[in-house]
Amino acid sequence: MAHEMAASFFGPAPRTEVCDVEHSRHGAGQGKLCTRGHWRPAEDAKLKELVAQFGPQNWNLIAEKLDSRSGKSCRLRWFNQLDPRINRRAFSDEEEERLMAAHRVYLPSGP
Repeated sequence: MAHEMAASFFGPAPRTEVCDVEHSRHGAGQGKLCTRGHWRPAEDAKLKELVAQFGPQNWNLIAEKLDSRSGKSCRLRWFNQLDPRINRRAFSDEEEERLMAAHRVYLPSGP
């Protein structure tokens, strides 16, 4: 009952997954639970801050500092969504024509 009331107020709890398993010398592991699903604006801001500090290469370290996502998830979010080098403008007429020419050469229509 209390869970239902909390869910109605806060919305459903985010799904979780085990990000990493840190193995001891005897093979026992302690997993860190990570959030799955949509990234929140605060997570994006923290990821941008950490990439500025550590650079876009040591994703497991960044994930440790973010403390809610896996290294792979951080890397994918950065390179697919947040990297300021991402070009989001529409193709120019010249670029569009080059794509269509390549399509005609490499993917000709018909049997």
